[in-house]
Amino acid sequence: MASIIQLKDVTVTVRPNNGHRITILKNVSFDIDRSEIVAVMGPSGSGKSTLLHAMSGLIPSEGDIELDGIKVNKLSRTQAAAWRLKNVGFVFQAFYLQSYLTVIQNIITPGSFASIPKQDVMQRAMGLLERLGMSDKAERYPDELSGGEMQRVAIARAMVCTPMYVFADEPTGNLDATNAAHIIDSLLEMRKLYGATIIIVTHSPSVASRCDRVVYMKDGAIYE
Repeated sequence: MASIIQLKDVTVTVRPNNGHRITILKNVSFDIDRSEIVAVMGPSGSGKSTLLHAMSGLIPSEGDIELDGIKVNKLSRTQAAAWRLKNVGFVFQAFYLQSYLTVIQNIITPGSFASIPKQDVMQRAMGLLERLGMSDKAERYPDELSGGEMQRVAIARAMVCTPMYVFADEPTGNLDATNAAHIIDSLLEMRKLYGATIIIVTHSPSVASRCDRVVYMKDGAIYE
């Protein structure tokens, strides 16, 4: 299977508060195949979340980051934002749902930014809720949901624009083992439904065991 994501010698450095330069990622290189689900593991501070941010073009980096032929880290900020809107879905540990919006309103929000016709994005959103066993919660508000339910809504929101890539940063970190398993089931279902390539940052061995492959990081580098 051909690689859809290729990283070569990716390095990220920062200069906090005009102090000394700190290298967070150090010459990271690896490939990911189309529709593969890859777990990224390692101790806190090893660069896992920074790797996701670099791969999505959210932060500047050196080296080469190529996703399906697009050199993401060579795009301008405007170009990178437009590319992310069409191609990337994010799932975070903290859910980041808007409390004043209903479930369905939270899910369709990215579609409005992507200029998808409202009828189309609404149809996609309801289809996703049905797939995720949440169709009866469409008009509820986030504070009426459990943690596992909120994370499934976050997954639906990430998938509503049918992205090629899903970047999930500790998506089960706030959940118990049962709900964590349901979330991984949901991500696997999204891979089956849309063929998305999914990268999951996790500390959980049980989550990693459900993925196709595990990349281990330490001190900003790949060590296994």
